[in-house]
Amino acid sequence: MDIRMPVMDGLETARHLQTLEDPPAVVFCTAYDDHALAAFDTNAVDYLMKPIRQERLALALEKSRRLSAGRLADLHAQVGDAQRAIEKLERCDKQERKSGCINILKRESAGDGKQAIKAQVRGGRIIWYEYDKKNGTVRRTN
Repeated sequence: MDIRMPVMDGLETARHLQTLEDPPAVVFCTAYDDHALAAFDTNAVDYLMKPIRQERLALALEKSRRLSAGRLADLHAQVGDAQRAIEKLERCDKQERKSGCINILKRESAGDGKQAIKAQVRGGRIIWYEYDKKNGTVRRTN
């Protein structure tokens, strides 16, 4: 990505990309060396100066691939942790349902990788849980 682009500069674009649940690896390719620190503040993988040498580009792309593979491994681990957390809550729900203590009423997406789970407990009280896909946790929110 270049630093100077129409409408939105590369640094601002990189900041926006970092807000995504699974942000892409960003490599800056620019003629401006005075933005390198700001670029790395946006979690850029590399900062290449024009004219770009083929060997240097190959190195930056390899860094991106390694980072992407690492992120993919992290995501697989998080999905596994998240799945176990949901299964635990569902097992609890099944056990508690038998005793009439808890019943999961609905699930809804709360955005940013989170899910809201509405449950009713004995006596009719409603409890909300928040399931965070990113770190695989389930926590009570009220």
